[in-house]
Amino acid sequence: MEGKMEGMTPEEKPARDSEGGPAESGTGASPAADPKPGSKANKPHTKNEAVGPRFLVSSSPHIHDGQTVGGIMKLVIIALLPATLFSIYIFGLSAMRVIVISVASAVVFEMLSQRIMKRPVRVRDYSAALTGLLLALNLPPSSSWWICVVGAGVAILLG
Repeated sequence: MEGKMEGMTPEEKPARDSEGGPAESGTGASPAADPKPGSKANKPHTKNEAVGPRFLVSSSPHIHDGQTVGGIMKLVIIALLPATLFSIYIFGLSAMRVIVISVASAVVFEMLSQRIMKRPVRVRDYSAALTGLLLALNLPPSSSWWICVVGAGVAILLG
């Protein structure tokens, strides 16, 4: 039977169930025993006819609650404040130096990269500041200033 169906269009091919066999009608009766020969059930489906439920496919986010990127970044920075303040308390001004240099250089690299690419400067969404803060919290407090700057540059330009 497969050889007969090769030249047929998808609309002309008989429906198949999940096992590959012909699909059965929902009533349990054979197609020849259908009481209404001119009913819609006997006509093959066309492209414009709805076969089943239709789903809307869209890109993410699928559920939106009105939060902006800047708002989410602010919340993450606020969540990191206890760890940041505790690291300054434990390690002193050297930790604060690493944090300030990392955050400032990340923001500067973000501004420069957006201007070079001729895009609107979006430093106010706090994503660069969050990147710099995460970098600073991962670096030791004795890090050189150039390690903070190079790390922020790599994180912003490649990330």
